Amino acid sequence: MKMDFSDLVLLVQLTFQYADEGAALLLDFDMPRVARWLSFALVVVLSTLVVHLSLAIQPIEVQQLFGDFAASPLRTVALQAFFLMASVLAIWQVGRWRGGVGHFDDALILVVWLQFVLLGMQLVQLALYAVLPMAANLLGFATLAWFFWLLTNFIAVLHRFTSL
Repeated sequence: MKMDFSDLVLLVQLTFQYADEGAALLLDFDMPRVARWLSFALVVVLSTLVVHLSLAIQPIEVQQLFGDFAASPLRTVALQAFFLMASVLAIWQVGRWRGGVGHFDDALILVVWLQFVLLGMQLVQLALYAVLPMAANLLGFATLAWFFWLLTNFIAVLHRFTSL
């Protein structure tokens, strides 16, 4: 099975509307392991670009506050990769500890997908920030709530839990 851009858009829409069905469809796609790792690398790089773009439009005080974190894109890549991989391992192992049946490769692609859709929301928030900063802040809070909803649904699908 091959996924093209229109399939990607439909999967994003499905994830927005029905997080559990989006996660299940993504897992049913049965992506090869190498593609999952390449997706992980791509989302780490895209995340780094968005972080640096976000910081570039912030006031100098905010930039200085995050100075060490964003001192170099390589450092940001390393931190992004570390935290995403820690998330994958935690979702996989804690779920299995609680009786789940999820696999590492599936946890990997679900975390990648979660990060990918959140990057889309961050880009919308950045665009909104230039026009309506208060609305951008509200979108940030809504995105945070949506993140936890997605994460909960993704974990339930991954580990075949019957309850969120």
